[in-house]
Amino acid sequence: MTAKTERWEEIDWFEIEREVFQMQKRIFRKSQGNRRNDVHNIQQLLTSSWSARSLAVRKAAEDSKGCNTPGVDGQAGLTDPQKLRLANEISLHQRPQAVKRVYIPKNGSPELRPLGVPTLTDRTLQHLIALALEPEHEAKFSPHMYGFRRGRGCHDALIHIRLHIQRSPKWILDADIEKFFDRLDHSAILKKLDTWPYMETAVRRILKFGVMEGVTLEPSERGAPQGGPLSPLLANIMLAGLETDLENAFQAGSKIEGIRLRRPPRIVLYADDFIVLTEHREVAEAARTFIDNWLMPLGLRLSPTKSRITHTVDKVDGRQAGFDFLGCRVQQFRVGRHAVRPYFNGLWTDIRPSRKAVHKLLQKCKETIQKMGPHKRRNAAYKQRAETGKGGPIEVMIIHLNRSLRGWCGYHRHHNAKDTFSRVDRELFTIIWQWAKRTFPRRGRRCLVQELFNGGSPWRFGVMQGSTGEPVKLMAAASTPIRRHVLLQAGRSFYDGGWIYWGARLGRYPGLPSRVGGLLKRQNGKCALCQQSITAQDRVLTAQVPLREETHRRRTILLHERCDEKLSDATVTEDPFHDR
Repeated sequence: MTAKTERWEEIDWFEIEREVFQMQKRIFRKSQGNRRNDVHNIQQLLTSSWSARSLAVRKAAEDSKGCNTPGVDGQAGLTDPQKLRLANEISLHQRPQAVKRVYIPKNGSPELRPLGVPTLTDRTLQHLIALALEPEHEAKFSPHMYGFRRGRGCHDALIHIRLHIQRSPKWILDADIEKFFDRLDHSAILKKLDTWPYMETAVRRILKFGVMEGVTLEPSERGAPQGGPLSPLLANIMLAGLETDLENAFQAGSKIEGIRLRRPPRIVLYADDFIVLTEHREVAEAARTFIDNWLMPLGLRLSPTKSRITHTVDKVDGRQAGFDFLGCRVQQFRVGRHAVRPYFNGLWTDIRPSRKAVHKLLQKCKETIQKMGPHKRRNAAYKQRAETGKGGPIEVMIIHLNRSLRGWCGYHRHHNAKDTFSRVDRELFTIIWQWAKRTFPRRGRRCLVQELFNGGSPWRFGVMQGSTGEPVKLMAAASTPIRRHVLLQAGRSFYDGGWIYWGARLGRYPGLPSRVGGLLKRQNGKCALCQQSITAQDRVLTAQVPLREETHRRRTILLHERCDEKLSDATVTEDPFHDR
């Protein structure tokens, strides 16, 4: 058991995470075996342990993007002594405060999305509850639930869709639950949790303590505060069991609307957005009715405007084939028998960035250009920045644009995005060129090209950095390499203890040294010498070997302990590591 410390800076976070994760793995295994009492006993130990409480404080006050967002108490951050004090005092018996109502814009909609911002103390409490509840329900979740689960993400859901539709076209129920977080029934949440009394009381208090909008306190009769750390987990718990019930209602061999099913419809869930794939339109219509009835006891229903039935190849009711899901456009095309590349049954499956995603990126770039570009009223401030070596307005603008482009291209690089990347480059060049002509009206075309576009060879927007004299250039989206995402192995869970698999997949795992995780990912889970897969029973070590014979540079490799004798000119840098 990790001992308490008197200074926040002295906490050994590697040992803290390892100890918490060991208890979470025990909860996961007991939940798999349906040993309910053992699960609750370990959860009580976890929520009362110093390691879990300090980790919850760090997640709320340091790791979260909104750690400096104040709640109703106005506290926007914690000092190190305050973090240590909170770690000592936090418990499930604490009474939470009301959440602060904040509105943010919705993507592609004029409506505003309501968020509930808890206080820092309440966020810590929710993180502590999530640490205990998540591994229990992770053992019960469907493998096709990809939203807000550790080790899973959007690309796993998209690749699963690709593998399911690439051999034959499918009818798609593109569903969206209307006001999901606002209409959840509290009694249904607590019934689905099925947990021990103190934990149930703590969750009930979080759900019932009201919303502060301005100076008005509104009671919370329904819904979960969207914006709290516990809400994503509650969303997954509420939708758990939908896939199983759908498959039981539409079993292979049964008749639906006179159609005998060869296989049940498949469902892919990402939080409150999900799609149902089937071979017949009548089955998709029946599945829509079934899901609507399934959601009714939870206080939910499908959105009549956002939920629709479409086809992956053919137009439906005059609408374009395919559908948008998680920022990507999924569509299939029929190809002739003389196609250059072989296709499955004459079908080509295309997944690329959606038009809405491209439009949103370009709008963000336009706002950055207008906000960061030179302006008469800001010339003095920019001159001062240049004199202090902080960079001029165009330099700062390029840095912000590169951040947006790098993140967006990094998300979409796993699919057929090369053409879209080139289109983004062309559109962004047009936007920047028009901005340059408006901003510098007295300079001719040739002057603008020489100063801002690298002389036209190649046409790359950039300037010279004032402090170092090095060029700062806008990145080319089309230069982003396409790297195919590998689908998660069936039956895998982040809490199954497979440090070899997760280290090679993610490059990190709780209790696994960062050096070992990075090398596992780089070497694809294999020994650098014998090229045999590393297993959980193997002891591994890191060593430095010469990079080239003619140089003194060295590189670090991961190898079996038994392969150490094969190294002739190497330096062992770390003690052997094995799963503890």
